[in-house]
Amino acid sequence: MALSSTLFPHLSLFNATFHQPSPPLIATELSGIFIQHKYSNTLSHIVCGFWYNSAIHQKVRIDETYDGGYGTSFFDYTNTSSSGGVSNVQVIVGPSMNSTPSCFEDYVGSPGFPLITATYLQDVNASFGGAVLDPWVGEVQSWDFLYGGGGDGGIAVVVYLDDQEPAVLQGYDFWGTAERTKVVTRFFAQKVGEIGAEVFAGIGCPEQKQSAEAPRSDM
Repeated sequence: MALSSTLFPHLSLFNATFHQPSPPLIATELSGIFIQHKYSNTLSHIVCGFWYNSAIHQKVRIDETYDGGYGTSFFDYTNTSSSGGVSNVQVIVGPSMNSTPSCFEDYVGSPGFPLITATYLQDVNASFGGAVLDPWVGEVQSWDFLYGGGGDGGIAVVVYLDDQEPAVLQGYDFWGTAERTKVVTRFFAQKVGEIGAEVFAGIGCPEQKQSAEAPRSDM
């Protein structure tokens, strides 16, 4: 943590006049490169690729690649379960290029890529964590909150933003105490601007889409 900041001089800690600032608004229509490292007592998983975040469509798309496979993952925040889970569809190809794609479709309780809305930090009552010189994305402002409550069931989250208005997401870290799992995510070469609906079209496992479209072939 930096005690003083060139980008955020008004957010310097250990200043008697400093008070908890209001969380900034965040840019919501984002696309760019990401890299994510998830590790725990038993695993180490690194994935990179391209992501799309759209609060307008309320969807997130992740095109990802990792050791032995590649694929696409959709999070549809317009489709949630009674317990608050988010609809997630993953289509994965691997370990070889000619492998038959596998498809997963279910509701997930803690999405690895949350939908970023303009008031996301305000909605979760985030607290300012200081100006940080991050080794991957440079000087950023950090904001902290607990996802899902405190104790062993809670997930601690740190969000990193730049100095623009609205602020652009640069990355986030989150971790849980149950298995000492931590996930570090950073974003690069991001573009801010409306994302076309075609980016999120065709969500669903292939066999389900085929069965849904079959009756139309007889018309």
